Amino acid sequence: MLKLGIVEDEAIIRHGIETVTDWSALGFTVVCSAGDGEEGLAAILDTRPDLVLTDICMPKMDGLEMLEKAKSVYDFQAVLLTGYSDFEFARRAIRLGVSEYLLKPIDEDALIQMVRRLQDKLPDNGQYTLKLKYVKDEAACNQYVDAALKRIAEAPGEKINVEAFAGALGITAAYFSRSFKRATGRTFVDVLNDYRIERSKEYLAEPGLKLYEVADRLGFCDYKHFSAVFKKYTGISPSEYLNHPGGTHPEAKKEV
Repeated sequence: MLKLGIVEDEAIIRHGIETVTDWSALGFTVVCSAGDGEEGLAAILDTRPDLVLTDICMPKMDGLEMLEKAKSVYDFQAVLLTGYSDFEFARRAIRLGVSEYLLKPIDEDALIQMVRRLQDKLPDNGQYTLKLKYVKDEAACNQYVDAALKRIAEAPGEKINVEAFAGALGITAAYFSRSFKRATGRTFVDVLNDYRIERSKEYLAEPGLKLYEVADRLGFCDYKHFSAVFKKYTGISPSEYLNHPGGTHPEAKKEV
């Protein structure tokens, strides 16, 4: 999950931003919420959000000063929530690398559209992309499915044992498998292999990288296993793919 910070001195607005928008569906979790610039600066530096939504005029420290001090420590995307518009404000905001402006009163649809525009600028651990690609029933997507997608995105080459993974989450393998299948319509192994094959296409595009090295990077026991799985999901072998990159056989299977 990407991390979101909210700094707004009006409690009603701050609470509305936190609770009305379905941040998890957008790939975010709210990691900090503050009511003034000083509190916001401390919270930002403590939790390191990827995206900060902040007001400008606030007690103790204004939003632009807060952003300037926070960005001197680490980089992140920032959106200003404001009803103000003057040259000096715009000049300072541009210098600070502010990504977007959102005028008050805040429209939820405009907020969602703005966040989606920023997705490409934010550090992507792949989980949000996987969620969009594989989750078919958002209502059935729980914390365990989220954890599995994050694990796949962050370490597709790891040998992942479903029983051990579910045990680490404190649930049974059967419950985990049912939850994952309800949310995605597919098994965990199927999604893992599908993602591995998609990633393998990126590696195959790298000059000089051997096929067995690609197989090893993505957790396949040997090249023969990698080749068999690759052909199952694309309809062609890795060698054939190298000759016709992007080609996918129409009869490639998508179920295990």
